[in-house]
Amino acid sequence: YKQGLAISQRLARDQEAATLGLNAELVAGANGQDLRLFLAGSAGAATPEALQLRIVHPTRAGADQVVTLKKNAAGFYVGQL
Repeated sequence: YKQGLAISQRLARDQEAATLGLNAELVAGANGQDLRLFLAGSAGAATPEALQLRIVHPTRAGADQVVTLKKNAAGFYVGQL
């Protein structure tokens, strides 16, 4: 049941992102800790100065992480695990 709810939530988020024209690409650095995210959206849409990335382990909630990604001068969001 919980898995079904999680899938429904994910689908709803994916659909909302598609409606807003949002697309993101996340890249991990060679050290496995540095993160860089490129967020693309509808033309003219304002993007926030910071985002929170939630990394959720499928079976161990204690392994979940929240990472704050801040926009840099190049327009990428960067942070570290």
